[in-house]
Amino acid sequence: MMLEKGVPTLQHMRSKRYSRPDNVFCSSSLMNTVIRCEVDPRARPTKTDHFPIITTLDLPQSRVLPKLTYDFKMADWIDFRENLEIRLAEIPEPAPLLTDTLFQQAVADLTGVIQDTICTRIKIKKPSLQSKRWWNSELSAIKRQVNKLSTESYHYRAVENHPSHRALQRLRNQY
Repeated sequence: MMLEKGVPTLQHMRSKRYSRPDNVFCSSSLMNTVIRCEVDPRARPTKTDHFPIITTLDLPQSRVLPKLTYDFKMADWIDFRENLEIRLAEIPEPAPLLTDTLFQQAVADLTGVIQDTICTRIKIKKPSLQSKRWWNSELSAIKRQVNKLSTESYHYRAVENHPSHRALQRLRNQY
């Protein structure tokens, strides 16, 4: 048992006597991870007779590192296309693929050229661990507009039919 012997875990509602009907059991594999296990009578909720038992475990967590991906949104597509055209000129011209070997070679050449162009022309995204993956620069711009319109609408709060109120409502719905 993890809870020390003799520590009360309950105060009877009528007699106000202390007893210990609650125990904390732990497997031998978790025994070394328990930092503390104690009763906190000050944290007892109202209209209950049991005291909360607070158990703290030391369980190491390994961080999941985000996979590095290419930032296709910020790519310079004109430069990408120009480089891809130069690289495609280096592989054999399209021709009828009569054998499996010719087909596999054509697929490998085309895939290699595209992958090499991506590696050289597209920047790698390095998101922070706290980043919101669904958030983008378009949402940031709309948020700034909403904040500006909100300030303007607040400034004209006494004027009921001011255009800033309707514009703010439309933009908030879009946001």
